This record gives sequence, structure tokens and C-alpha cells, in this order.
Amino acid sequence: MTSTPITKKNHPMKIYRIQLGVFFLLAALLNFSCKPNSTDSELATTGSFILQESELPDYENDLDHQGLLNALGDRYDESIRTGEHIYNNVCFNCHGNSDQLGSIPTAFKFWEDTFNLGKDPYSIYQVLTRGYGSMPPQVHLTPVEKYDIINYLREC
Repeated sequence: MTSTPITKKNHPMKIYRIQLGVFFLLAALLNFSCKPNSTDSELATTGSFILQESELPDYENDLDHQGLLNALGDRYDESIRTGEHIYNNVCFNCHGNSDQLGSIPTAFKFWEDTFNLGKDPYSIYQVLTRGYGSMPPQVHLTPVEKYDIINYLREC
């Protein structure tokens, strides 16, 4: 029986250090993006938006929010379908739903929790856009996609 000779490339300690490094990198990324808070009441008192208004892209400051909301009426069914699709593919992992909890125990539960900043569409839009507490800003979503998610959450 022959064994593979140990070299610098396959030394068990080197492989172990690489695996350990990857583990700590993933743990740090999860901690940064989905870090749970102490309590929801602390968030409500600190008002801790992650992004300030001055850090938002210019188009966010010039949006016609009422116009976007009015346009939802023209595409109501499409908006619900799109919002559900985005929620299931982006939001569900952390937040879950009433049948299955998400991966972050302290993540907001839309079906039972009380909104800290208001449950109107604009307030929810601000949380999605700027992030709040442990909720990271959803910078990859367009304004229409954010309102589609809000429309879906308010209707389900």
C-alpha cells in the first residue's frame, strides 16, 4: 500500500488553515449582512437607518412615490406576482413566512410583528432602501421592485 507523499501543496495543516479561513470569512459576511439586534424596541428608539439620505443614489431623492403607487393599480396582478417572486427568492431566506420561519430568528415577521417605522408603503420603502437595524439596504432592487414587494406583503 502506497500513500501520497506530503508536499507543501497538500500538507494537512495548510488545507486546514484554508478551510478555517474560508469558514471565518463566511461567518464574518453573515454577521455583517444579517447581524441580529438586541431587541426590536432598541431599534425603535435608536432609529438606526444604515444608509443616510445623503448616501442614496440621486434617483432615490427625485422619485415620485405617489406616482409609483398609483401606477400599481394599472399592473396590480403583475405587481403581486413580481413581489411574491422577489420575496420568495430574496427575502424569504431571512424572514420566512407564517408556515416556515426564516434563517434569522430575530428577522421581522411580516405576518405578526408590529412595524417600527410605520406600515404605510413609503415607510416600508425607506427600510428596504436605507436598511434598518439588522436589515441591510436592498440596493440591488429597483424602486418598482421595492413597491412590488410592499404591495405583495400588504396583500398576503
